[in-house]
Amino acid sequence: MTWQAYVDSSIMEKGFLAGAISGADGSLWAASPDFSLGTNEQSVLAPDVDFTSLLHQDFFISGVGYKAFHVSERSLYGKAINDQNGCVVVRTTQAIVIGVYDAALTPSSAAIIIEGLADYFINLGY
Repeated sequence: MTWQAYVDSSIMEKGFLAGAISGADGSLWAASPDFSLGTNEQSVLAPDVDFTSLLHQDFFISGVGYKAFHVSERSLYGKAINDQNGCVVVRTTQAIVIGVYDAALTPSSAAIIIEGLADYFINLGY
C-alpha cells in the first residue's frame, strides 16, 4: 500500500477532515487535498521537540491554530482555537501521522484511529 492509500483509507475514510503522513524530517509523504505543513509548523513537529512542553500552548497545523490539551512523548492532541475542530499528531520512529477532525468524530475516537495507525507503522518498522 502506498502512503497516499494509508491517508485515503485509514484517515480520510474514517471521517477526518484532513490528514497527512510526513517523515520525521518534515518531508510530506502523503496528504489529503489542500493539506500543507509550513516551515514553522514542521518545526513544532520536529523529533527534537518535546511534545510534553507544549501542553496548553498554541501550535499550527495546515494553517489552523490549535491549543494542546493532551500530550505525551509521542502524541500531541489539539483543540482548534477558533472552532470545534481538533487534531491528533502521533510520531513513530520515522513518520508523523496527523489527523484533523470535526464534530463527526469525538476526540477519543480520533485518537484511537491515529494512534492505531501509528502503532501499525511502528510494527512495520516505521
